[in-house]
Amino acid sequence: MLWSTHEEELAANGIFQLCIGFALIILISALLANQTNIDVCTKQRAGGKSVLPSGLRRYNALLIVVICSVTIGLFLFARPLAELVKLVISLIGRGILFIFRLLGSLVQTDLDSTEPDPAPGDVGQIVPSEPASILANVVFVLLIFSMILLIFRLRRQIWSAIKSIFEPLFRKGKEGADIPFYDEFLVSDSRKLTPRARRRAERELVKQYARESDPSRKYRFGYALFLLRLGKTNQPPIPADTTSAHREKGESAFETNLGGFSETYNRVRYGNSTPTVEELAHQEEFLNDIK
Repeated sequence: MLWSTHEEELAANGIFQLCIGFALIILISALLANQTNIDVCTKQRAGGKSVLPSGLRRYNALLIVVICSVTIGLFLFARPLAELVKLVISLIGRGILFIFRLLGSLVQTDLDSTEPDPAPGDVGQIVPSEPASILANVVFVLLIFSMILLIFRLRRQIWSAIKSIFEPLFRKGKEGADIPFYDEFLVSDSRKLTPRARRRAERELVKQYARESDPSRKYRFGYALFLLRLGKTNQPPIPADTTSAHREKGESAFETNLGGFSETYNRVRYGNSTPTVEELAHQEEFLNDIK
């Protein structure tokens, strides 16, 4: 209907407004579908919504809003973003050319200042510029050689930076990359581990826990270690267990109150919160008690 009109400006604006409307509908639909799936999954459990960790709904909603907004924005504003990228690239290229031209002009100025003044009878005589061009070429070659040498000297740092940028795209098949998610999936099914494999996994997890400097990741490693040691008791965790179920089984198996331990983990895992020094110390004391 919009394109049936002969007014191109009206058609273009109308299409863009429709796209924005559809984008909002997609975003709202994704949020509703996610929250509905959470309700469906919790209704299948005896505890109902009470077993949901605090902050889970807000965490999921924020994740969906950010990912969908960025993805839809790339579609809606593809042309302006492409023009911006082209402008940045052209500015960088012009800056590099300006630097080389400036160096060439400086070399030319130095050569001109060293040449003697022409005699009165030499007016109109063409002065050869071959030495200046040769020297400019030499300076250019030296600059290129210096850049290559600098890149070679910093090759490890450059390669590390490239790996850090693209590593999340290829992290799926690496063994070490699964460790931060032990507290979600892997260790919760520790019943399948043999005693030898459990001891090896526990040693590796203890090393990761001791080396970790980030407080949030360290607390998650500690929680994974708690699940692994809970798997050696008569009430091992299963993949379908929530943090509330982990707390109940841990309190029964280790005969201690895990209310603060479980609440802190929920806040760290789903609320993007950072544990305090006291909470980390309490977790370390608890892990030492259940060795």
